[in-house]
Amino acid sequence: MTPDRPLSPRPLSETPSESEPPRPQPVSGKPKAPRPIPQGTPSPKPMAPKPIPQGTPTPKPMAPTPIPKEQAAQPKEPTPTFGGNIPASKAMPRQLGPGARPIPVPKGDKRLLTTKNPEEEENEEPIDEVFKKAPPWLISIIAHVVVLLIGALWWFSTATEKPLVVDANWSEEEGFQLEDDSFEVDTEVPEEMEVLTEMPETSDPFAAAAQLDIPTFDAGQINVSTIDVPGISMQLEGRSPGMKKALLRKYGGSKESEDAVNLALGWLEKQQNKREGSWSLKGPYEDGANRENRMAATAMAMLAFQGAGHTHRDGEYIELMQKGLNFLLAGQDEEGSFYDDEAFHSHRFYTHGQATIVVCELYAMTRDPRLKVPAERAINYIVESQDPDHGGWRYGARKGSDTSVSGWCLMALQSARMGGFQIPPEVFDEAGRYLDSASDQDASLYGYLAPNGPNGTVGVTEVMTAEALLCRQYLGWARKDKRMQRGASWLMQNLPSRQKLNYYYWYYGTQFFHHLEGALWERWNSVTRDLVVSLQETKGKEIGSWGVKRTAWGDDAGRLYTTCFAIFILEVYYRHLPIYTEMAPAESNAPSFDFNDTFSAPTFP
Repeated sequence: MTPDRPLSPRPLSETPSESEPPRPQPVSGKPKAPRPIPQGTPSPKPMAPKPIPQGTPTPKPMAPTPIPKEQAAQPKEPTPTFGGNIPASKAMPRQLGPGARPIPVPKGDKRLLTTKNPEEEENEEPIDEVFKKAPPWLISIIAHVVVLLIGALWWFSTATEKPLVVDANWSEEEGFQLEDDSFEVDTEVPEEMEVLTEMPETSDPFAAAAQLDIPTFDAGQINVSTIDVPGISMQLEGRSPGMKKALLRKYGGSKESEDAVNLALGWLEKQQNKREGSWSLKGPYEDGANRENRMAATAMAMLAFQGAGHTHRDGEYIELMQKGLNFLLAGQDEEGSFYDDEAFHSHRFYTHGQATIVVCELYAMTRDPRLKVPAERAINYIVESQDPDHGGWRYGARKGSDTSVSGWCLMALQSARMGGFQIPPEVFDEAGRYLDSASDQDASLYGYLAPNGPNGTVGVTEVMTAEALLCRQYLGWARKDKRMQRGASWLMQNLPSRQKLNYYYWYYGTQFFHHLEGALWERWNSVTRDLVVSLQETKGKEIGSWGVKRTAWGDDAGRLYTTCFAIFILEVYYRHLPIYTEMAPAESNAPSFDFNDTFSAPTFP
């Protein structure tokens, strides 16, 4: 067979109209019959072209139109062929898409062309057909999704958890907040410690005292660590919503007592300084205190919310609690002390004890790692400030002891153990030694101070007896201890009444009898619960709060103080689980205390 000679290119021309037939191309040689199409193709048989009549004049060929270089470049991909040696790109037209404009073809060209070998079409995989028929935008979306999934898997596989710590930044301007996640502790040990002046005795726990200078202690000197032993942390489990209802029924709460708590929390919410997160003892409410102490007011208000199960991470008052916590942490000084410079010096350890309880409870309830360092520093400050001579705590560090301040410090250490912090056992031994000195001869009744001199007597009171006996429970005395039973019998002779309003006494007595449980608790609760509920303001501007008229220390401490302590009393059913419910198997009639065997700390997963 003679190889084909190339055809002379014909000039480009406008699309021929129907009235003017297209000009025939010049051909050289004899026309060849088209090659046969393989069997099985759906196309009809090609027809042989008709010969050009001899009488028709052959037009003179025109010079070829030059093709620009850009158009002359051909793709390097191999062109699929069909049948013989004719390239498919020259022999096969493309199928027209929707709306495409048809390309005119000379009428004399009757060749029928296909783009693919039918055998190749049969051998194609279904997935190939899907991708070839899919629109470009769908393929683009699939490709982007795959890339995003691969990137996400890589990011999660390389992500690492960063530990969080708290940075308590101090500012001279109001409205300060915690900003960073770093925390530096000054561990410089002072070479000398100033000896403080002896404090005058007083039975008023809110009495003012002379201003004293407080030495600086090393926050890292005492070994306060966390331990992973289940037990005492369960005392906070009653604050969960499901447990609250069950414990209210079990221990004698009522719908009225719980409604009073919720109404009081609503009043407290309105009193917060929303800009800096603090509360005030002096106002803006009626019957404010004579002395300001924002740190103590904030701690007491937060304890009221925490007792009902609200934290800076859970509950109905998250933002309120976050702001309050920021205020407390920003006020902790380099010694670890929570203290308001505006307050009297006699309030120092009342304030510090209350704020330490806040931080330790929140750490135990939320496991927020940012609270561990502030809690440790606060605990260390209490341990370092213990009076080496008498074993308790008072207004100044390491000098003097009284039952009222010692009680708050011991409650703070008890909360620390609920948070998983291990306290040196000798701290509790020394505290027990002080309580021995502040009690009557058989250690059943207690006063505010130890007697002066060997022949002195203790001025026992109901409030100090209730507080001291609660501390004895923390120190490991058994429920059946005869000294505790005698003290409980004496307190039952001095039940709360309208004639002697003393929320401070009722608060300690309520906790003490709740831990004892049984008939004594039922009697105390039936009187105290209904009395406290009946004293709440139920109308007017201060609805939900408790007034200060005729109350012990009410004029000095103010309406927020009485309201918070009334809330503490009504939350007792779920605030802490009874101690002896957990300790019952280890009970004994001996007052000895073994820290490691009797008390334990929580396990955090």
